[in-house]
Amino acid sequence: MTDSITGSIDLLIAKYSAFTGVAESPHADPGPVPTRSTITAEPYFVLSVPCSGRYDIRLCDLSGRTRQQVFCGLLSEGARRFSLAGQPAGIYFVRAAASDGTVSSHRLVMMK
Repeated sequence: MTDSITGSIDLLIAKYSAFTGVAESPHADPGPVPTRSTITAEPYFVLSVPCSGRYDIRLCDLSGRTRQQVFCGLLSEGARRFSLAGQPAGIYFVRAAASDGTVSSHRLVMMK
């Protein structure tokens, strides 16, 4: 915002961090802004399986293309944790197809 009296410009640059506290940067120019980032902590999701059977679980992008086959095989009833390590931040869909023909999709948002 420009001050009409002094002509000075105020600028606030905030950087989010996993660490607590506030750090100030002595640099006036923040440099280029990255358009895509990779998640550093191991991202995961939990899927609750309603009944035992064979499942094909995939991570798909917004256009429906498969980004990663997360799991394919037999699962028993209950909750399972699946890793998405190495995937960039973004909006995805988790598609789970069961051997009985049941298919479910859930939106997944990964943020850095």
